[in-house]
Amino acid sequence: MSRRLDRRLIAIPVAIIVIAAGGYGVDAFQAAGPVTQPTTEPHTMLGNEEARRAHQSFQQAVAMLQAGEFEFAVTALHDVLAVYPALPEAHVNMGYALLGLGEADAAADFFDSASTLRPSLHN
Repeated sequence: MSRRLDRRLIAIPVAIIVIAAGGYGVDAFQAAGPVTQPTTEPHTMLGNEEARRAHQSFQQAVAMLQAGEFEFAVTALHDVLAVYPALPEAHVNMGYALLGLGEADAAADFFDSASTLRPSLHN
């Protein structure tokens, strides 16, 4: 009678290693990922309803990016950029949303414009 190898003894440590490595990858993306808050509060720059809506759209875009809903994030960021075309954080987040949609060339353009607008932005 041959002794059967219990594959669970091998699969469990391998699964733990894969899960830990995946978690590290997510942490690395989040560390260099979307900007969650502009350095200047857009809604205080103009003080009007349009500015408040743009700030709300920015927050919605961040939530959509974190949820992996990239198309919704792009829509919300278009609203932000319509009011604040020179907000580098919106350009960075648009870059991440476009990367999520597989549009690397367009994403690179937004990352470039963000670094042109604010060279000290490290995302």
